[in-house]
Amino acid sequence: MTVRSIFHININCSDLEASVAFYEKLGFRRAMEMAPFEGIADESYGALGVSGGIAHVGPVVLFLGNDPRQTRLDLMQWEKPAPGPHLQLEAYEVGVPRIALWTKDVDELYADLLMQGVNFLTAPQGPFPDRAIKSLVALRDPDGLLIELIEFLPGGKALYDH
Repeated sequence: MTVRSIFHININCSDLEASVAFYEKLGFRRAMEMAPFEGIADESYGALGVSGGIAHVGPVVLFLGNDPRQTRLDLMQWEKPAPGPHLQLEAYEVGVPRIALWTKDVDELYADLLMQGVNFLTAPQGPFPDRAIKSLVALRDPDGLLIELIEFLPGGKALYDH
């Protein structure tokens, strides 16, 4: 097999700084920040189906921890071509409606984020022993992406280590 892992998840933002601040509240840190770009798309953009004149702010690459091989978040704010209308996906819709973050203490993080004014869909839920989940809770980023914070029962993550 030639695919090794997920390298990064690109999240296009309507307000890059608001999104970076949100993910920093969750414990992410800035690992790399590129200057705004305006010009003609090169082949790297062309490989993604983007051509012609472009402009964007970022990307800002965010890490959790210090592992250089970890999956990273790549946040970017497109200005040209102008993004179309944003449709917030619900958890059951086709596409990428949510990302889940493995959390060591959902209740503690929930309380901390509440004190910072972060809104959640519900209070933490669980346990769900059949899935080795101690607790989970969900919130939305500034553009409506559903973020699931999940904590496993002791030894429970092994259920997913296949």
